[in-house]
Amino acid sequence: MRIDFYTYVHQCQRKQMFNLAMHAGEINYNEPEKLLPLAEELAVFLTGIRSHADHEDIFIHPLLRRKMPSASRTLDNEHEELKKELLNLEENFAHIQLLINHYPKRQEQGLEFYRALNRFIANYLYHIDKEEYVMQNLWEIAAAPELSGMMMAFQVYHDPEEGRKW
Repeated sequence: MRIDFYTYVHQCQRKQMFNLAMHAGEINYNEPEKLLPLAEELAVFLTGIRSHADHEDIFIHPLLRRKMPSASRTLDNEHEELKKELLNLEENFAHIQLLINHYPKRQEQGLEFYRALNRFIANYLYHIDKEEYVMQNLWEIAAAPELSGMMMAFQVYHDPEEGRKW
């Protein structure tokens, strides 16, 4: 079996993103009690995406920089752009939550958040597709001990429960 750093976690992220997008598209932003569950779901999503990016930076990208420097630069640049988009989403949603209950344009601002979330998802889907393609190339140019060494380092880095989750 080949070591694959991306597929499983990306499958989980896709499901989470699609569920988040559906939730964000269905709620009435004028009802403050509906925002709290979405805020919690968004926080879990943001934490997971950021954690995954950190894992890539620590464990995968050093090997990519040695084996595939051009692909590594592209992915690194995309990570920076995606981080900015995540921060914008977080700030946008926090602003909506701070609006008074009867603010006349609260629903419209919620719709803008929903659209921004979906733009992020579109960009992120394209990005993770590139990462999965890079993994295929790594199988061809990296030795098995290099890949298994990265996986072992990742597993040692986390406690067993956290490592299994990822």
